[in-house]
Amino acid sequence: MSTFSRFIFFCYNLVLIFVAGVAITASTGNMELIKTAAGVFETPQGRTTVGIVALLLLIFGIAMILLILQRQKKVDSYEIETTLNGAISITDAALKVIIMRALKQVNGVKETSSQIRNSEKGLLITVHMMVNPNLSVPEMSQAIQNEIKDAVEKISGLSVEHVRVLVDDFATARKQGGV
Repeated sequence: MSTFSRFIFFCYNLVLIFVAGVAITASTGNMELIKTAAGVFETPQGRTTVGIVALLLLIFGIAMILLILQRQKKVDSYEIETTLNGAISITDAALKVIIMRALKQVNGVKETSSQIRNSEKGLLITVHMMVNPNLSVPEMSQAIQNEIKDAVEKISGLSVEHVRVLVDDFATARKQGGV
């Protein structure tokens, strides 16, 4: 979510909190608040102020609707280099093949899935996997991180900020009498 989006949501929520507070106070029978609110409309400056605030709320409301309806563009390719002849890119699927080949270099890895995101410093790779429960998870995870980072950087030319390894589901090993 961008800084602008957060700002819009923050302002909108502040207004909602204020309106809810006024409504709660008015519902308790506090007539002073109602008289003060009605008094604002008696002067041209008060009506102008209320009109400007209402216009800002309308703009914030429309901006929120547009932000909610706006679809996030999924990056399915990453630009490696731009030359005089054009851009060179690699697809998400090709990077996943590189990751799968790197994982084959590490013994004990079972089922895997990976997610790739782009950041200013490089690729953020998350690998979700099942491993052999008889092997050391910290050692295996370190080997996996190194293999993936080296393979992706060497083959694609893209930098990798970090590789996150998520080891999951030893349940099949438990059913077989392992853990």
